[in-house]
Amino acid sequence: MIEKHAMTLQGTSGKAYNFVVFPLEKQYAETDGAVYIVTICKQEESGSFSFNHSPVYRGETDCLAGHFDAHPKAECFRLAAQALKATPEDIAVGSILSKDAAKRKEIVKDLQGKFKWVCNGWKG
Repeated sequence: MIEKHAMTLQGTSGKAYNFVVFPLEKQYAETDGAVYIVTICKQEESGSFSFNHSPVYRGETDCLAGHFDAHPKAECFRLAAQALKATPEDIAVGSILSKDAAKRKEIVKDLQGKFKWVCNGWKG
């Protein structure tokens, strides 16, 4: 199972964003807002983790604590993991803490065109 790791994604602007990545089921205590991505990561035979460029959802929130307890796209996250031959334990969340709502929205918009983000449009 993944523990704390780092992942960098580049936006369409070329700017790099550094996310701190934890398992989805982590109990977040951070009450600050955050930009977050949900991704699937698998442990390689070498022991390192591969994110396979498989971020499936991007979003932002005013408060990270409790945000994933009943996320409306949770079923899509599980289905995406299954499609990538991963387990629900391989679902991870990368976050960048930010109190600035405008900055969070700017980052989300910059990341929009870089990946398929299959769960953003999922209607389930």
